[in-house]
Amino acid sequence: MKRIRTLCLFAVTALTLTASLGSVSASASQFVSESVSTDYAGSIGGENHLIVFGSSWTHCNPQFSASPGGKALKPLETDEVSGSCLFGGEFPMKWGSCQLIFHPGSEVSAGKFNGSFDIGPSGCGSITLESSSCAWTVPAQTGLKASFTNEGTGSKRTIKVKAEATGIKYTRSKKTCGEGTHTNGTWSGFWMLKGTVAGSQVGVYVGKGINALYMDGEVSAEEANQPRFASLYQPASISGGVAKNHVFKYWGSLSVTCTSAQLTSTMAEATTDLSVNASYSGCTGPMGLPTTVTMNSCSYVFHVANALPLYTGSTDIACSKAGDAIEFIAKGTKDGGTVCTLSFPAQTIGTASYESVFESENAHVLAEVVGSGVKSTRTGSPLCGAAVSETGTFSGGFALYEVE
Repeated sequence: MKRIRTLCLFAVTALTLTASLGSVSASASQFVSESVSTDYAGSIGGENHLIVFGSSWTHCNPQFSASPGGKALKPLETDEVSGSCLFGGEFPMKWGSCQLIFHPGSEVSAGKFNGSFDIGPSGCGSITLESSSCAWTVPAQTGLKASFTNEGTGSKRTIKVKAEATGIKYTRSKKTCGEGTHTNGTWSGFWMLKGTVAGSQVGVYVGKGINALYMDGEVSAEEANQPRFASLYQPASISGGVAKNHVFKYWGSLSVTCTSAQLTSTMAEATTDLSVNASYSGCTGPMGLPTTVTMNSCSYVFHVANALPLYTGSTDIACSKAGDAIEFIAKGTKDGGTVCTLSFPAQTIGTASYESVFESENAHVLAEVVGSGVKSTRTGSPLCGAAVSETGTFSGGFALYEVE
């Protein structure tokens, strides 16, 4: 998880979207902080943790820290785990390259969540515990039971993380305690998870999911500060739909209008150029004919300019295969045969303005595109217009969301 710039969440009246937008999947629970740049620390709550390996056992005090960045996290992965154990004397708890990875799961009552933790990532090696008489290794594994309970209020909020794991896989390697690999280990105990920024405590809690795609940055000579699309999670999965009918007017008054589209994209990091795939439905072509759309290798690319007014730019049709175009195929109302095909090749289709719409703690981007001089060709019936046009226009709105 990479650090992102601070999200200032404030009330903005959301535009009413068309029914074509469809549903955007709700997020699972997440670790939420008052600040993007929170450092997390997990300390032992109460007594040391009890880790049982069949007929042998040890008390341990694993503690951890994490500085992942981000206002909301799913999951929370530690940066460092340390501690020691007691069994006939004190010995270190060696984590090697393994970490703890916490998943808050689902809410079972107000402020309490049943989830899990992992020892990972996969292939990280093993936790090694060795006393004078016993030695255990615990390999990477997932789905170990845990619960997460919010405690406190305001900036004093913390999370009680209770390990309740059973079925832990481990290997014993000293005859005193028995040898062999087993899957009957247990781990019980709890941590208090606390957040700080520059040494001062900030509230952290488990809450409902937050997703946010938004515009960030300012006009700047430094590329890292320039206007761009940004997201709460990186990489981000993006979905969306039509916020304002997409109207391709290609010759005179003849046009194609689409009321619905499924938009998808992925974004590895904040970017000034966002490529978006589209799958259209609900399109009507010339003479009111039902029209299907074939995107071929084409997609839309939204560019954000490093200029005023802020959060403006342009939108292209871009095709990965030479000669491809977006094809609008008008069908006959009686036999369903093709009446004509209108093709819009790779080109800039208009100027774009981008707006961040904040709703509670979620955010999405509305992109409105308007352009002229749009090029197209027509095959099939001349009733659909000129064979070649360079005087077309485009207008339409795109709603883009970060999703699970």
